[in-house]
Amino acid sequence: MKQLYLKKNKIRSPHQNLLLYIIPAMAGLLLFGYAWFLIHLVYASHTNLQKFALDRLQTTVTNKAYHLGYFLSERKQDLQVLSKDKTIQAYFLNKALGMTWAYGLKGSLYNINAKLKKYLQTRTFAGKKIYSRIALIDCENTVLADTQSENKNLGILK
Repeated sequence: MKQLYLKKNKIRSPHQNLLLYIIPAMAGLLLFGYAWFLIHLVYASHTNLQKFALDRLQTTVTNKAYHLGYFLSERKQDLQVLSKDKTIQAYFLNKALGMTWAYGLKGSLYNINAKLKKYLQTRTFAGKKIYSRIALIDCENTVLADTQSENKNLGILK
């Protein structure tokens, strides 16, 4: 009879009232836990992706720096080769010994210019010329030899 009274007046037992509050609370906690798990998973993936991108960038920059250093060391060797060239050394030796322009110093410059033009043609990288121009300039800014000139415009650098 007690149950009939409860059903008619829609009075619920304490266990039913407890279930009405616990089930939605548990479902909410479960949903909150699942959302937190997804957010944490996305954050961890994003962090790993950023770390991977940073490592890749660092590797790329290191690789480019290595290649640039190698390229510049090759250009340094080009300068050393040109500085040890006997034609260029002979010109400066003759000038230091007092050789005049008319006596043969001018002829040495023509030889230097021809040597520089030949060197310009032989220095390539990936099938392209490395240098577009090579000029020999003394300490007084006088152009001694220039691969772009036809030996007519040698003189003061402008």
